[in-house]
Amino acid sequence: MVDKRYVVGIISVAVIVSVISVVLVMQPEPDQPIPITTEPDKIRVFASFFPYYEFTKNVAGDHAIVEQYIPVGTESHDWEPRAKEIILLDNTDVFVYNGLGIDAYVSDIIKSGEFDNILFVNASKGVSLLAIEEEEEEEEEEDHHEGSYDPHIWLDPILVKQQVNNIRDGLALADPDNESYFFQNAADYNAKLDLLDEQIRNSLARCQQDTIVPFHNAFAYLGEQYDLKIVPLSGLSPDTEASAAEIAEFVNFVQDNDIKVIFSEELIDPRLAETIAEEAGVKTLVLSPIEGLTPEEEVKELSYIEKMEKNIISLRTALECQ
Repeated sequence: MVDKRYVVGIISVAVIVSVISVVLVMQPEPDQPIPITTEPDKIRVFASFFPYYEFTKNVAGDHAIVEQYIPVGTESHDWEPRAKEIILLDNTDVFVYNGLGIDAYVSDIIKSGEFDNILFVNASKGVSLLAIEEEEEEEEEEDHHEGSYDPHIWLDPILVKQQVNNIRDGLALADPDNESYFFQNAADYNAKLDLLDEQIRNSLARCQQDTIVPFHNAFAYLGEQYDLKIVPLSGLSPDTEASAAEIAEFVNFVQDNDIKVIFSEELIDPRLAETIAEEAGVKTLVLSPIEGLTPEEEVKELSYIEKMEKNIISLRTALECQ
């Protein structure tokens, strides 16, 4: 006898697949040039995308001009700078980047030899990394995702502490007169990260579920640190397309494991996640990979820690925590 749920899944999968092609970055890339800000007594620093802008800003304090390189509201995977962003590097002292493929264009900039004036700070140096599984690595290579390690190291606040220290050391090298200032700021921010880690552990200490289903595979480090099982819909890049069979399998997994929530993201069109959730009979919530802010969040100046705290609320709901 044919499983009725399987028949319904096959009928609905065509509708779900039709949504895949419209999973795009929600905010169009702005066409306005990034303003150049200079102050003679301060070093000028670019950070590749939001979390590194946030960490760098907290370490630099008042002794550097820190700007985000990628336009606000832009999903960071596979973004490439245009001529107007490249020109900005002529006036830059330090460039902070992830270094694990999510900002792969930085490697090309370094290799070009045209910007020897810049100190490039690889924030992933010395961080304990998770290797990409062989099958997923092949898929990510097809999507031009560089590197053999999962790049989402900013989603584990304990690993962020090492990244903050790397940024601290880079800024101190570029501006040795303010070394002690950068070291103190890094220590202060790392203390906040310790408090965030404690908050996450306490919030997730008593939960009925241990599995989350995010939109893309950005949360392996979070899962490793806090003992969560991660079953994502797509790969390391959110634009990795899932097949009809994979989607049907995903719906069955959600139903078979009593999953109550499928997560969407703030910078990705939510319709695919919403369609799958409707098919599985569950709801959607936002779980941010914190790769960037929406323009509305930018106006509110939401911080990395505030974004993580929003994620805690979503996780507690999905995991049915007490």
